[in-house]
Formats: sequence, C-alpha cells, structure tokens
Amino acid sequence: MSTPIGYSHCNLDLSNQKLALLGLVQTALDRGVHAIRLPALAPFVSGAPGNAGSPLAETCPFADYYDLDALKRFMRIFGLDLIEDPETNTEEPYGSFMTGASAVGLSGARGLGALYGHVCQFFSHLIPSIRVAETLATFRKEVYDSLAIKTALHLCIDTDLSEEAGIVACETILRKVQAWPTLAETPIYIACEEQTLPVSKEKIRQMARNGYGLDLVWKSDLLTGQALAAWNSLDLSLLDFETALAASLFIGNSHSTFSNLVSFEKFCRDRTNIQNHAIHNGQEATLTQRRDNGVECDPILVATSLLQRLPLVPLGTHDCRWPAAIHAHVAGFGDMESTTAPVPGLAGGDLVVGSPRDDGRWICGIAIAIEEIAGIAIEYRVLDDTGQWSDWVANGAFAGYHSDHRALRGVAIRLAGPAALHYDCLYGATFAESDTCIMRANGEACQSPDQRAVTCLHVLFRPAFGACPRASRSMPTIL
Repeated sequence: MSTPIGYSHCNLDLSNQKLALLGLVQTALDRGVHAIRLPALAPFVSGAPGNAGSPLAETCPFADYYDLDALKRFMRIFGLDLIEDPETNTEEPYGSFMTGASAVGLSGARGLGALYGHVCQFFSHLIPSIRVAETLATFRKEVYDSLAIKTALHLCIDTDLSEEAGIVACETILRKVQAWPTLAETPIYIACEEQTLPVSKEKIRQMARNGYGLDLVWKSDLLTGQALAAWNSLDLSLLDFETALAASLFIGNSHSTFSNLVSFEKFCRDRTNIQNHAIHNGQEATLTQRRDNGVECDPILVATSLLQRLPLVPLGTHDCRWPAAIHAHVAGFGDMESTTAPVPGLAGGDLVVGSPRDDGRWICGIAIAIEEIAGIAIEYRVLDDTGQWSDWVANGAFAGYHSDHRALRGVAIRLAGPAALHYDCLYGATFAESDTCIMRANGEACQSPDQRAVTCLHVLFRPAFGACPRASRSMPTIL
C-alpha cells in the first residue's frame, strides 16, 4: 500500500487553502496514492507574518466550514480515502498550493468537458457545512432580497499602498464600474478584507457616492458588532465568497485567486460557461467581460472568445455524444483543447477550437481523438500554407504546424471503421477576415475559395439515416 500524504494546515487565505487541498488531491492521483490526511483550515489575515506551514495558535476543523460527507463522496469516486493521522506531514503546503493552481489552469482550459474531471468535481463538492449554510442563507437574503442588490465587487487593492495611492486605485476601479453599460441601479456589495485596506471604508463610500453615483454596501454594514467580533477571517472570507458567487454580476481582479475562484467555482457548480462576470484590471476604460471561466490571470486572455468555444453549428437532437477531443495550436495563444464528456451519451462540451472573432489567432495545427469505442475511428488531413494537402493521419496524430507563423488553410475529416457506414462526420470552419462558416462532411475539403487561414473549427457526428442527409452531397455554406 502506498504511503498516505498530507500536511497539517496552510497559512494562506481561504481561496489559496482550497487550492492547496486540491494540490494534495492532484499529487495523490499523480503518484497513485490512495489516502490523504485532511488538513485543518487556518485563519489568515493579509500582511500577517508567517508562511504556508508556520505554527498557528488556533486552527479550525475542515468540517466546521465544509460538508465532510460531500468531500468524502468525491474522494471515494476518485479512489481516495481521508484519514486522520497527525504523523502524515509529507507535503509542503505552499507547493501543494502551486500544484492546485496549475491543475485549475490545465483543467479549465479544456472547456465544458472538464466538468467531469476531478478538478471541477472537487470544487462542486466543496459545499458549505450546515452551520455556515444557515448563516449564508440569512445574509444573502438580506443582500439580494431585502436590499435588491445585483452586483458584487471584489475590492482588491494592494495593502502596501499609501492612502493617497489607495484613493487613486479606488477611483480607477469605480470609474470603470460606473461605465459598465449593464450595471444595475442598485447598491453594490463590496467583498474585501476591510481591515487591510489602505483607505477607510467611509472615505471609499463617500468617493463612490459623490464622484460616481454609486452606493456601496459592506458586510460590516449588515453584521452586528458582536457578530464581527466573534467571527474569524475564515468566517468572513467564506461569507464574502459565497455572497459574491450568488451575485447577478460579479466584478473582480484577474490577479486575485479569490476573484478567479468565484468565477471558476460558479462554472463548476452551474456546469455551464459563466456569463456575467467581469474584471476591473483590464486595459479598457470600462470593465472587461470574463470569457475564461476564471482560469486565466492575464487580463488579455481573460477576455478572449477562444476560451468560450462557441459552436459554429447548433447540436442537433440526434447528434452523437462520443468521448472525443480536439487539440490545436493557435497562433498568439498556444496549445488549447476542447473535450466532450468522458462517458458516451453524457452532455459535454462542443468540439470547437479557435474563434471566428480572433482573426490574428489562426489555427496552426490539430490533433483529433475519439476514445476507444467499438467500430469508431477517425482520420483527417490538413491543407498547409503552401496549398498542399497532407497525408491522412489517424486518431490523435498531430497534423500541421507548431509555429505561430504558419496557418492551416483547410481541413478534411472522416470516420473510419464500420461506424463510417452508419454515421456522418460533419465539420465547419471559419476563415480569416470572415465570420462565414463553411460546412463539409465525410472527408470533403473544407476551405475558403482564396485559401485563407482557418480561425475556428467545429466537429460533430450524426447518424447517417433519418434526421441527417448523407454527406456525399456537399453541405451548404452556413452564414
């Protein structure tokens, strides 16, 4: 039996403690370990001395904040057990945090198909405990029902700033918020560690109201002094997090793990791409809409439509939900993939790479794979930038370029094996300087008349008889 792994606690803020626990899960799965010591949760205040593994006067049992049975169920499904063994301190907590953060980035970059993996399932099973849930329900009812608040803003400002610099930072954020076209005319809930702000709450409130016509509500406005005195940083952080997650519009900072996890956990819980989240640290004069489900830190990548994987063709009633993936190298972005559900028949993501809205990010090369299903295989070839078609390659082989300076000019895809007699492989593509989708099927050449670069590719599979015409007839161009 493999040696259990674990650590006692992680002296980082709550969002990073969750990432550290995920890192422990990731490490166990990578090493084939089947038992994990569940760490305690640690109260933490920004700017306080100490590190991820430093001794604390007091830690809190995980079960005080999250449903332990839900976490155990997740662990069991992925072949892991939770143990209570104080001698199991084999891992460095900050290293586990880095592993967890990396796992979120890699998993989230797979699209909706990642919802079935251990990373997304981990966060969807982090359910507040009954003790916390009762408090949350009362608080959120006050925020969203009684006060009719629609927007939550994570006011993330560098604690090392002077008061003067902090005021400038606040004004920059408030100016962008005010310019957001769909901002509701209701107060805005502010999520932050109030005691660490370089500017007082009242100064920020006055600045927002007088300069920008915005009313701000803080948790300390709604909680009694007795409750605030009794709660530690874990209580307050979890209250902020779950309240922000329930907002109709959430505004955060892409350099903040709190903000990013609000978006990513909403993606995991709702099981669909997030729609009404934005960041205030982009380059625009107003907010920047998130299109990345919370997995990117770079404000430019946060906004790219590549990560939404918007389908070029709607999924039909009879379309086949097969476990499959497309890997692509996209100019100016790097490698990306799009995956469906790992089990045949389950709803998952669309097989889409690239975006018709990003002309500068053409597709340089692709690899398409279908999981082993009896009688189903796939073959494909590409038109290179010299006008030559490559040889046909099979399941998972890479075709094209890894260089950003060379683009695919066309694709052809077909099923192989007995399944090809009963199913059609359809694929649509858009090309540079055009959002017109050209649709082809069963090995036909999909290219623009003047061989422009491919900017987006969508692949799907349909039964050959009944709802879908045989694709020996060229599919029409879809505008």
